[in-house]
Amino acid sequence: MLGTADDVLLPLNNYQRTITIANVGAPGGGIDSSLRQLTVTVTYTTTQFKATQKSYSIGAYISQFR
Repeated sequence: MLGTADDVLLPLNNYQRTITIANVGAPGGGIDSSLRQLTVTVTYTTTQFKATQKSYSIGAYISQFR
């Protein structure tokens, strides 16, 4: 539960976010003009134990169709 005495506050002062939008190849070759691949990566340094760099990424496909 958020807001209890055991919560640990870790400031993320030193972080970088990268957003990449890339074309997707079509099955028959070339590029699929209606589809893009989106990747968001967040990289930060934590000082909780040692100065450790961590990175998290998530990806998705975006289409002009529903």
